Amino acid sequence: MAVIKNTSGPVVDATVQILLILVELRLTPINEPPRKPALMLNGISPLLSPELLNALYKMGHGDEILFADAHYPGHTFGKEVIRADGLSIPDLLTATLGLFPLDPYVDSPLAMMAAVPGDELDPTVEESYRNAIAAAGVAKDMSIERVERFAFYERSRDCYAVVMTGEMAKYGNIILKKGLANI
Repeated sequence: MAVIKNTSGPVVDATVQILLILVELRLTPINEPPRKPALMLNGISPLLSPELLNALYKMGHGDEILFADAHYPGHTFGKEVIRADGLSIPDLLTATLGLFPLDPYVDSPLAMMAAVPGDELDPTVEESYRNAIAAAGVAKDMSIERVERFAFYERSRDCYAVVMTGEMAKYGNIILKKGLANI
């Protein structure tokens, strides 16, 4: 290990000197757990980026937004693509649905891709979404439409935005149809 001569004269081990500098500058030690993100607005989750909040705000009644899993060809089908890398769709649903009213005038304000013939859906994916929806204060038993794969791709072309998440669940894509905000 290298040694560094301290300005006061004694020779100090480099590791000790670095620790002294960190303490002097009041930096967070490397092994300290990460700090909780600061909330810049009351009641708005830090998971919602400025770009996503802007899209949710600009959407009108009946507009749709797709929360896409990491496998989805979002840049192929989306008019506007918003990156939410690393975020799971259940977390994003919980964060969003407190601000975003679902359309009560349609049979299913939520839509997910149906399994292709010969494939099976993992029921835990929809269950985790329903739990997230319930955590946001929305009815857990709300109808979710299942849409054939290529029809889903076409429908996503008309979505206001495609939000590319870090969700790794197979058939994890979900479309939300916006309703009227509380006035």
